[in-house]
Amino acid sequence: MSFSDLVQSQRDFLSKNIKDDLSLVAKLCAKKIAKKESMESSLKPFLDKHQFAQLAYITDHLGMQISANVSQDKVLDTVIGQDLSNRPYFKAIDHNEECYLSETYISRASLKPCISAVHVIFKKNILIGLVVVDLDVEELPLNQHKKTKKKWQQLKGDPSIRENLFNQNRYPSLIDRSIVSVHKTAIKLLKKRGVFHLQIHYASSRISVRTYSDPYYDNIHTIEEIENPDLFLIYPKQPYPNEALVTLKQINQVFDQFEYLRFMDENLYLRTASINIIDGGISLNFSCDGSHYLTTEEFLSNLDKFR
Repeated sequence: MSFSDLVQSQRDFLSKNIKDDLSLVAKLCAKKIAKKESMESSLKPFLDKHQFAQLAYITDHLGMQISANVSQDKVLDTVIGQDLSNRPYFKAIDHNEECYLSETYISRASLKPCISAVHVIFKKNILIGLVVVDLDVEELPLNQHKKTKKKWQQLKGDPSIRENLFNQNRYPSLIDRSIVSVHKTAIKLLKKRGVFHLQIHYASSRISVRTYSDPYYDNIHTIEEIENPDLFLIYPKQPYPNEALVTLKQINQVFDQFEYLRFMDENLYLRTASINIIDGGISLNFSCDGSHYLTTEEFLSNLDKFR
């Protein structure tokens, strides 16, 4: 699922959870507008129930504010009569949708990400006003989305590095000089020593690893530590995880290709690479400062695109 799809799913979840309560507010306000009664008391219950709601108010059908601003702790009536017809939510009125959400924006009052939830107020099928509630994005009760399959992403880096690509050459690093043994150690860590994420920094000759037992901590090892047999005293032997998306055979294939990409050209070459055996993710960063993020299967089946 793409970024935009994830955002839309959260917006749908939010709209579903507040629509009925906003509809009730709109019905109460429709009666009070007709009788020219104050509407602040109809707004407060919504704010009390939904603590992520910062502010609520009512406008007429032309965008003029006809109620006070009602927040969690105060009522401000000096804003009555201000023209809000230039607000994005007002211009986005959809007569086919009773309740809709604005795009996310930065609130002028709180300087925080905000969404305006809007519900139209009808009387005999005629639009007479809007209920507007500003929601604090950072406090919203959002849905926990399911993990989705990674999609291949290619990102360009610093233009100045790309422009000078052919003015630089790969300088042999300490890892380059013993890349076979370093890769063998990396493979053992992934297959038998509880490491699920490993990144190799070829130029600076270091690796960083994350383990199942302590997944929130990055362990950094220099080339001296990588080549020291005592390294395996730090990482106890553990079975290969059943939930891993990367097979044992693929691990070997991946590191074979890392080695090829590191030495494939004196100008264009692999600078850093990582593999996550649990989610199958591969990341590659090249001397041109271009980066690729893709799955292990995509990487191994599209090697010609990197050569």
